[in-house]
Amino acid sequence: MTKVQMLLVEDDPAQLNALAERLRVELKYEVKEVTSVQEGIAIFTEFADCIDLVIADMHFGSSDPKGGLRLITQLSKQLQTNCVPVIVMTAYSDMQNAAECMEAGAFSYVVKAVLGDSTFRTLRETISRALELRDERLGTDTMAKAICEMVDCHEPYTGGHCERVGAYAKLIAGKANLSEPDRAIAWRAGLVHDLGKVGMDAGVLARPARLSAVLMAAINAHPVEGYRILVASNARRDVALAVLEHHRRIDGSGYPAYFDSKVFDGKVSVVGQILGLADSFDAMTTPRPYMGGMGRDTFCKALDALKGESSGKNGKAKYDLELVRHLEEAMPDMWNVFKNHVEQRKLPEELLKRNRQDPGPGMTDI
Repeated sequence: MTKVQMLLVEDDPAQLNALAERLRVELKYEVKEVTSVQEGIAIFTEFADCIDLVIADMHFGSSDPKGGLRLITQLSKQLQTNCVPVIVMTAYSDMQNAAECMEAGAFSYVVKAVLGDSTFRTLRETISRALELRDERLGTDTMAKAICEMVDCHEPYTGGHCERVGAYAKLIAGKANLSEPDRAIAWRAGLVHDLGKVGMDAGVLARPARLSAVLMAAINAHPVEGYRILVASNARRDVALAVLEHHRRIDGSGYPAYFDSKVFDGKVSVVGQILGLADSFDAMTTPRPYMGGMGRDTFCKALDALKGESSGKNGKAKYDLELVRHLEEAMPDMWNVFKNHVEQRKLPEELLKRNRQDPGPGMTDI
């Protein structure tokens, strides 16, 4: 049976050895021990694919009183990508610092007094919950990625559309200062947002002309179909709801025009709005056969269009202007995702040239 692999970061050698020994003997874990934040970062970077959990002290002496926070902050992207939870060990006097660690993405904290049976029992229970969360995230993420691949294979002309929408939605959610769980929901919902199109004729989806009203109505049903499939599959409700909402707008326009009020009251959630922005932005900046000459805007022009639709000048605003501003803040990172897809030949190189002739805000290195 494969053992749990754990990284333990603690600057007190005596406490480090005592805790590592109990974890090995009583819980049968494999433990990598380090005594500094930099060592912890180096070890995690090297063995990220193998480590299941990180336990880090909060206080690394007077010269580094927030070492645990620094560790989490520097490793945040890798931790999220690999679904590795972090448990912070803290003294009573460090409770404010522990709260900062939680805001930065730590799973939980354990107050360490003396490493007696009571403290170790609390730590053991916290570890168990953390590993359950990790398994749930890995299972959910694996399924979301599989669905994303399936949808993108069904619509090859979109060139990684679902993957980009997931990445864009997560970046925008980060700029909007949403919690780590909400960022994860935005990303997962982005990966599966077009699931409802899988049952449609791929030839219709790729038709190089504007579609008839009947065919457009069928395509417009895909948020409802995606929602129903996800709910029937026991997917997270918040992910399914964002999928349902992603073509609704805050002025009441969009689709579905009507749905069960017990599920959807017409008010689009923040995650649903972000998903809709990410989806619209990608549709505006990449080719769409059924939209004729449209769908080839640069990042800059797409941003201007979204700002126009969020200003309310031509009636009610379709998008929240503050969220559009967060999209603008995320554009340099979104551009990196876009460039990677061009390099992977998921998108035509012509789109790079268009953007280089008309760069958007913050895109100074393109």
